[in-house]
Amino acid sequence: MKPNRVKQALKAGKRVVGTMISEIRNPEVAYILAAAGMDFLMVDTEHSSVGVESLQNIVRAARAAGLVPLARVTDNQYPLISRILDMGTMGVMVPRVNSPEEARNVVASAKYPPQGQRGFGARGVMTDYDTVTVRDVVSWVNEHTLVIVQVETAEALAQLETITRVPGIDVALIGPNDLSISLGIPGDFEHPSFVKAVEQTFEICSKNGISPGIHTNNLQAVKRYRDMGMCFLMYATEARILLDAATKVVQELVGEPAKVGKAVY
Repeated sequence: MKPNRVKQALKAGKRVVGTMISEIRNPEVAYILAAAGMDFLMVDTEHSSVGVESLQNIVRAARAAGLVPLARVTDNQYPLISRILDMGTMGVMVPRVNSPEEARNVVASAKYPPQGQRGFGARGVMTDYDTVTVRDVVSWVNEHTLVIVQVETAEALAQLETITRVPGIDVALIGPNDLSISLGIPGDFEHPSFVKAVEQTFEICSKNGISPGIHTNNLQAVKRYRDMGMCFLMYATEARILLDAATKVVQELVGEPAKVGKAVY
């Protein structure tokens, strides 16, 4: 079975970089991102139409290419979390985790006993068809599954100290858009309230041994958060990266201004 090198890197205090898969369901995208040097991809099943069959195909390609496949679920529910992991993903990101009770539910859904309550259903995509015992799978999955909770509300910020103390949580990732909306400053990522929220998240996570993370399509912001010390860095989406690169080519060859402006992708 493959080790989760993203989780290993985070434990060692190293940075990891990846992007979100939101539109392109072709598994070839995994090989492209791996060739670019990314560490992981995050398949979005919350805001996209990706189904479990497409997810597993992308996951299989990512594992073969050397990327760590992760996925964001629609909600903090056992059948969503466990099934996503049964598709071979090596970690799960759960939105709207606003309390330690909700954080404990994430861990319980993602981990086998005694760390959690996940039902056993090991498949070839999880084990890479290695000959392993039930005990091997339980131990390996519990050790290598990356558990990410999203900080997207003022309520989550108020509860972050206790959320990050829940055993089994590896990363607390800021969702900038939803968090700014919750703070009453939609899209204003330079507002003092948002800046304070980012700093607060970083400080609490660092104190409690949790990796702080961010997901944004602003590359300069990602660099700023990297310099702050954030280790889990997720930049934009595969669609936004392709759009930006294609737009740059058109500008260079034709000289026309970009038509996409500051669209959110």
